[in-house]
Amino acid sequence: MAGASVVRRAAMLEVGGFSERFLVGGEEELVALDLAARGWQLRYVPAVVVHHHPSRIRRPDERRRLILRNSLWTALLRYPPGMLARHARKVVTEARRHRLAWSIALETLGEVAWLLRGRRQLPVAVVKQVALLRADQGKSKV
Repeated sequence: MAGASVVRRAAMLEVGGFSERFLVGGEEELVALDLAARGWQLRYVPAVVVHHHPSRIRRPDERRRLILRNSLWTALLRYPPGMLARHARKVVTEARRHRLAWSIALETLGEVAWLLRGRRQLPVAVVKQVALLRADQGKSKV
């Protein structure tokens, strides 16, 4: 969760920060994967306290759409084919449930050139870490 995180400036600069295309909602996953791919470690440090003051403007449907879209885009940009297919199925199932599938599909088609240009598959070690995290989530949502 980006709002509950502290990241070294050098690390953020190295991975290019957050993508402007992602807006706000699930944008931290791509950054976290890119950090891990470049050897940065992600840790939970109980002594570090982060104060986050989120916007008071709440649009739950738009936030859900962005989170699902960004999860799909992250998978398209970084996951190996098998993992990508499994994750895409989960995203599509969840998007259908909320009647967001067409909106996400059309927006993704509009960005396909950018997604293909930005595709860099994760190192095997990071893929294994992601698989462990996904398995640990069990039947949780995307």
